[in-house]
Amino acid sequence: MKRHLVIVAALLALSAATYPQKARVVDGDTLDLNGTRYRLHGIDAPESGQQCAKADGSAYPCGLAASRFLAHLIANQRVSCKAMGKSYGRVVAKCRAGGIDLSGEMVRAGYAIAYTRYSDDYTALEGHARKARAGIWAGTFEAPEAYRRAH
Repeated sequence: MKRHLVIVAALLALSAATYPQKARVVDGDTLDLNGTRYRLHGIDAPESGQQCAKADGSAYPCGLAASRFLAHLIANQRVSCKAMGKSYGRVVAKCRAGGIDLSGEMVRAGYAIAYTRYSDDYTALEGHARKARAGIWAGTFEAPEAYRRAH
């Protein structure tokens, strides 16, 4: 009997390590992981309804683009989050998928800015994205925090 319990426990541990946890993108800097909302630490992404301008001046839904990029990052990956604190009913966390720091990758690709009010962790990556004119840095945009205040 004991042997069967050990085998069942080993199979459960293996399945938990093998299958990705169910993560859902709420917006460009927020995930829902197994019913808990996680705000990605140290970044601020354009809001869901936010529009930005491309280099040619034409508008595009940059908030939607940020959400889609985050969804791409977590697709078919095991997502894990380490809580750092709480903000507005969400857990602020450093989250990883497939070994990638999600906050860092969002900033590096130009789909979020470093949220320096709370952390300087991603300022160097923001500088690289800005220089490379990646994502929102290819055109013009309103800082997400300013957009939230105005809308």
